[in-house]
Amino acid sequence: MKVIYLILLVFLVSGCQNNNSTAELKTKYGKNSPQDNIKAKELYKKCQRCHGKKAELNALRKSDIIAYYKKEEIIEALKAYQKGKRERHRFGHLMKGIVSDFSDYEINILAEYISQLN
Repeated sequence: MKVIYLILLVFLVSGCQNNNSTAELKTKYGKNSPQDNIKAKELYKKCQRCHGKKAELNALRKSDIIAYYKKEEIIEALKAYQKGKRERHRFGHLMKGIVSDFSDYEINILAEYISQLN
């Protein structure tokens, strides 16, 4: 009987962790989970019109091709656009409007997704 209580206690305690979900922790330290990729794919639809399905286009024939960016470079660029501190090819205001409501978590999974497209 004590063994059963011990097992139940372990299950209860393991479910009472901090607010970070397993998916968020995975993304913070590595590849996206399948659920993260679904979310990132939805987020990327905002980017796709200008950057292409595989991030292979230079937006409006002026921007960099983001498919060649590393995850860290994408994160840095998106956060700078959010803060209004990046004005590449005169797209700063446009990009700020697109990414202004993205959370750090969303930027992270989106950057991982884009970096894995090619």
